[in-house]
Amino acid sequence: MSVRFQGILDIFGPWILGLSFFVAWGVALIVDHKIGEYFFILWPLIWSGFVGGAIRLNIIAEFVVSDVGIERKCFGWTCLRIRWSDMKAVREYTFNSAADKTKYSAIKFSRKHLPFSEFQLARTTIVQEKYTDQFDELVDLLNKYITMHAIRVELYRSGQWEPTRRLVTTLT
Repeated sequence: MSVRFQGILDIFGPWILGLSFFVAWGVALIVDHKIGEYFFILWPLIWSGFVGGAIRLNIIAEFVVSDVGIERKCFGWTCLRIRWSDMKAVREYTFNSAADKTKYSAIKFSRKHLPFSEFQLARTTIVQEKYTDQFDELVDLLNKYITMHAIRVELYRSGQWEPTRRLVTTLT
């Protein structure tokens, strides 16, 4: 499945912002030699820029479905892999986009707890209809693997999670 990229600023914008705060902090330290005043102001801004960039990159990274499981790939590098045997649940829900006032579907994959030897920072990943071409075909493919591996599926309706047998393409 392919992913639409919104532009280079969408991908690297938060990282550039975090880096610019880092540079500004470094210049202020060199000029004033005052670490205390600037540390508590700029350090959270720097890290929020880097963390925001990492989250954004995870959302728009390429999503790959295979016989082994699902993967998130960024520039050819596998950022996250969840095997079908390690899949805990798949949850589908809708959200309203504030930018374009449209309702979109999203699918969240969560994994079981793994041993420390297989540690990964992220235990979940989300696929959003907004950033995915051919979302209906993706849902059909996921339903095939969900049925094959007997993975629990939940659908968010009326404020609570309801168990269901398969993902749906149109949520009402």
